[in-house]
Amino acid sequence: MLSDDTRQIPIYERALTGVITGIEVNKKVETSHGETEKTDLHILAEKPYVIRSGSESYFSKSLLLSLDALTSEQQKF
Repeated sequence: MLSDDTRQIPIYERALTGVITGIEVNKKVETSHGETEKTDLHILAEKPYVIRSGSESYFSKSLLLSLDALTSEQQKF
């Protein structure tokens, strides 16, 4: 997750249950290796979380594919 000062804090729990509150796709982020594109998944659980993954990662591609398969009734968030 990201702290208020955008410092990365690892999540060690095996599962995270909550409500998706937002998705940012192809977000440009400055890293130590230069600028890169990331996908940010915003989740509201016991506190707000941001799960960040590379835009070309299997996680990001699977996430977007899974969300695309949801019906409009399932997408009410």
